[in-house]
Parts: sequence; C-alpha cells; structure tokens
Amino acid sequence: MKQANQANLALSENLGRYQQLGDKTTDELQKILAKTNELRRHCQFNADSMHALNLARTRAAQAVTRGIGNTMSSTSAITNESK
Repeated sequence: MKQANQANLALSENLGRYQQLGDKTTDELQKILAKTNELRRHCQFNADSMHALNLARTRAAQAVTRGIGNTMSSTSAITNESK
C-alpha cells in the first residue's frame, strides 16, 4: 500500500510539472507570435518563433515517447533564446 501511495504521489507531481511546462510553453509561444503578427499575415515566421516551435515539438515528442514519469526539459531555453 505504501508503494502504491508513493507511486501515486510521484505521478501526481509529474503531472503537475507537465501541466506547468505546457502552460509556460503556451504563454511563451503566444508572446513570441504576438511580436510577429504582421509577418505571419504574409506567411513569414521569424527565427525566434521557429526555434520556440521546434523546442515545443521536441518536448512533446519526448513526453509521448518517454512518458510523464521522466524529467522533461524546461522552457527556459525558449525564453533565453528569444530575448
């Protein structure tokens, strides 16, 4: 029973971190894309937008292939690269 409770707690913590990363990624992508609204109207994307989308895609692929029980990279790379 103790192991089941520990596993449940670990899973809940990982789900919470996963949700936070997802929320942060969404917020950062929206901010980056808001800066380039005019360019996107003409189907042009700046390097920051493409880099952030690529990082988000990579994290999503990792989450699918590794599962939520493993540590995922943070979105700090998006923030640092886009400034």
